[in-house]
Amino acid sequence: SEMGIIGLLFFLLFIYLFYHHSIKIIKELEKNEEKIILIGLISGITITLFHSIFSFPLHIPATSAAFWFIVGLTVVLEEMFLKKDRNSKIIKYRRIFFYSDNNKIILNIFKTSTMIIVIFFIIILINTLIIKPYIAEIYYFSGMRDSVDKNYEKALSNFEYSAKLDNYNGRNLHALGTTYYNLKIYDKAERVLQRAKNYITDVNTFYNLGLVYSQVSLYKKAEEEFKQTIYLNPKFTKGYHYLGLLYFQQEDYDNAIEQWSKILEI
Repeated sequence: SEMGIIGLLFFLLFIYLFYHHSIKIIKELEKNEEKIILIGLISGITITLFHSIFSFPLHIPATSAAFWFIVGLTVVLEEMFLKKDRNSKIIKYRRIFFYSDNNKIILNIFKTSTMIIVIFFIIILINTLIIKPYIAEIYYFSGMRDSVDKNYEKALSNFEYSAKLDNYNGRNLHALGTTYYNLKIYDKAERVLQRAKNYITDVNTFYNLGLVYSQVSLYKKAEEEFKQTIYLNPKFTKGYHYLGLLYFQQEDYDNAIEQWSKILEI
């Protein structure tokens, strides 16, 4: 939606050309191992695109980076395999009579081992950068549904698993930290929300941290978080309200009135 209709058309054109080119190359290749590798990579791309119909996986940095990385890797391997195949057809693979049967066996073992290692690392890559973030997103949305119903214990288990699968997703960490706060587990809430700030800049993360520090009487830290909340969104009225309340609790009535007065100006 950020790119507009022209950007969408270019993206669809790119996807069409990518699949058209890939299918053509797979048909030209002779070795089944090379075909399997390319089909595996294209399957990962297809799963991500299919998921995009129902959600927004490409808005997640890790998933988006993995998607374009695998697209690039697929294109590079296609050209490499195609070039190798064409060279084989031109040279027609001379029969080297001085190769003994033992050498042929060793060569075949080496080729098979290399192929297994390559496939193994591709599977790990797809699992880490696509499958895990995808499953994490499912648990995240399940947790959000539970939070709307105020079933925080159930939401907590979903958010914890989501954060475990995608530990560098600030949105998942924000939701987990907020749930800890709702369950009054303030030490974990503070730790997780602080981590979330490393990956996203969300006004609600700073606001919730301010609430956490208020609950444990760390007023100076709470003040800093509420001020940062207001800095990020000057029209965020709850930031003024709780900052004023914080001053009121410390009997700083002038500053409390000043903050509450700003709400009326918005």
